[in-house]
Amino acid sequence: MSVVDVVHTVHDWYDGPRSGATQYQGSSYWYRSIYLDSEHWNEDEDRFELVPLSEEALSWELERDGIFHRWDVL
Repeated sequence: MSVVDVVHTVHDWYDGPRSGATQYQGSSYWYRSIYLDSEHWNEDEDRFELVPLSEEALSWELERDGIFHRWDVL
């Protein structure tokens, strides 16, 4: 059985997704780009910090994202 990685939300975008909620190797995480956190920035490098999310926190993020998208179409 294979695990599918899914980006659930994109909270920040700058030349690609920079933060949001994701499913990685079967677990939920908040991801955050750390490409500017280094003194030796490499434009071709895309590294992310993953912070575990509880199912409750993931549901809050999905609700927040849904509220934003409903507001955005008004």
